[in-house]
Amino acid sequence: MPKKYIAIILVPFIVGVINFFPANIALQIIAPKNTIINGINGTIWNGNVSEAQNKSIYIRDLRWNIRLSSLLLGQLSYKISMYPFNGYLNTQITRSIDSTIELSDLEGSINKGVLPVIAPYLGLDAQIDYAIKQVLLSKNIPIKIDGDIKVRDLKILGLSIQSLGNYAIKFNPAIGKVIGSIEGENALLDVAGTVELDNNGNYLIFGLVAPNTFTPIEIVNLMNFLGTPNDKNQREFRFEGKL
Repeated sequence: MPKKYIAIILVPFIVGVINFFPANIALQIIAPKNTIINGINGTIWNGNVSEAQNKSIYIRDLRWNIRLSSLLLGQLSYKISMYPFNGYLNTQITRSIDSTIELSDLEGSINKGVLPVIAPYLGLDAQIDYAIKQVLLSKNIPIKIDGDIKVRDLKILGLSIQSLGNYAIKFNPAIGKVIGSIEGENALLDVAGTVELDNNGNYLIFGLVAPNTFTPIEIVNLMNFLGTPNDKNQREFRFEGKL
């Protein structure tokens, strides 16, 4: 049989095999070591997993849908949704040939008690709800964020069990350095702050904070650790570290 006819027969076969490649086989190959996965359905392109766990990370109802057309552009783009730690996450992820990762239409929540597990260096706990249009990652470090994060029932661990109320972080869509503003929303403190993150993962959170008519006396007393207030009864705060 002429080679061109063999190719005509084999190409559709290979495409069909790839297109319907079972998700359970694919996940056995690409899943991190010691990952426990249950309830695998669908294909490598469009499938779901009822639950997955690796060490302290637990995810349920994981779903994905890969856009085959993106491969022609040298990208890997897929829509993914999941319920990690009883929270929720839904987004479109695009990985480019230069290893830059874009998350678009990112929405979800992180329940109280989870933040100290996934980011213990912050020393904070809260219910977090996010609605973000775009996040750009380079070497797993955010270099651009465009959207809002709601922080509810904020607590500073190790200082007090008293909640500080609700706050919003609003990020400006700048490239090269992530910048966001911090504002109170029915909060127990008046806050005017800024969040900055550079391309090396160094973060800085700073601003001014003052008690208001709703601030419990316990929190007012703790504010003395921030130093002497200015003439508007505001005190400076500053937290910094590295992701």
